[in-house]
Amino acid sequence: WLVATSFSGGDTFSCHLRRFGHPFTLVAASEPEAHHRSAHAANHPGLARFPSCVSHPSVTTEMPFHHLRVGGFPCEDFSNLKRGVTRAQLLYSLKRFDWFVDSLRHMPPLVVLLENVASLLSSRLEWVANHIEHALHGLAGGRYLIFRDILCSSSFGSRYTRPRVIWLMYLH
Repeated sequence: WLVATSFSGGDTFSCHLRRFGHPFTLVAASEPEAHHRSAHAANHPGLARFPSCVSHPSVTTEMPFHHLRVGGFPCEDFSNLKRGVTRAQLLYSLKRFDWFVDSLRHMPPLVVLLENVASLLSSRLEWVANHIEHALHGLAGGRYLIFRDILCSSSFGSRYTRPRVIWLMYLH
């Protein structure tokens, strides 16, 4: 599989693929945080496509072909742990999500895996969840089959609880 990531943190997804022995090639990554970019550089020496942010024009104009796109758009603002988040901060997080969607419109991969905190589906953030769902259903002329569920790392043997909302999308 050829894989591209956006907002991929410290290369966590690739670490899981390596741990389970799934062969893949990371062809592009976009990550704004310098410390996370260092993890990518260490795990994928010579990665040619590495814009600092998914909003950078090269993400859409120079994105190499890939089968799977993984995105974990910034979730801190949607977490129940962040107190006092403003509407302006939430709107900026959604703007970053929209940049991600724009990059998917340019080159729709066969599979998209999107994750965020499960609290994003709470009633106080219903307008955010509706924005995300609407954008995802509009991709590729509505040709993605979209599955959404909440998964928790403790269900897979982890010692900590970290529920995440996952959208898995297949182009058909």
